[in-house]
Amino acid sequence: MNPDIKTAPTSGIVEAAVVSKAVRASNYQIRPEYSTINYAVAKVATRFSLRIETARLICTLSGIGGRR
Repeated sequence: MNPDIKTAPTSGIVEAAVVSKAVRASNYQIRPEYSTINYAVAKVATRFSLRIETARLICTLSGIGGRR
């Protein structure tokens, strides 16, 4: 493949538009105020109808949501 080509080749006989630029993952905003442990706690609490404290204990003991 020629390294100078900046677009992907079209497939088949049909001439189709080709996306020449893509968005890098660094362009997405990350919400640091909502950590993975808080997300996991909210999901577990909602799914099993638990209190937040109980869900946090379950997530901590099982390792869901990353390390604390």
